[in-house]
Amino acid sequence: MKLSKNSIIPFKEGIDPLKELADNAEIAEWINQGLPDDRFSKENAAIIAKCKRWPLIIDPQLQGSKYLKGKYQDLEITSFSERIFETKLKDCIVNGKVLVIENVQEELEPSMEPVLQRAITKKASKYFIKIGDSEIEYNQDFKLLMLSKLINPHYKPE
Repeated sequence: MKLSKNSIIPFKEGIDPLKELADNAEIAEWINQGLPDDRFSKENAAIIAKCKRWPLIIDPQLQGSKYLKGKYQDLEITSFSERIFETKLKDCIVNGKVLVIENVQEELEPSMEPVLQRAITKKASKYFIKIGDSEIEYNQDFKLLMLSKLINPHYKPE
């Protein structure tokens, strides 16, 4: 390990973040699912696959949307403006589905706050989350992906 001249953060020469996050077989699978075969797309797919938080994908050319539709066959697609948005959100949480929220603007739906913060409680052997006025069972297989066509969005820190 070596220390950089301007910091005290140790680092190792020659580490490739992409190789640390994904192996060649995973990357080949992503490309078969519709991911463009360029370094930037592969790095983003690796981050999406390994991140602990729900990713917001900046996708003005809709390449990410195409890739996600190829990756997850059983996914629900919605937007905050859809009349039954909260119903779809609850259904995906309870049934452990993948939910893709498209056309995310700079303001997020307030009902998303507990989901984004993963405000999950455990009662006995089951997990629950409060959405709106109701508490629903939380399936650990639930995944949330948000897509924005905005090129340079500005979100509040919270």
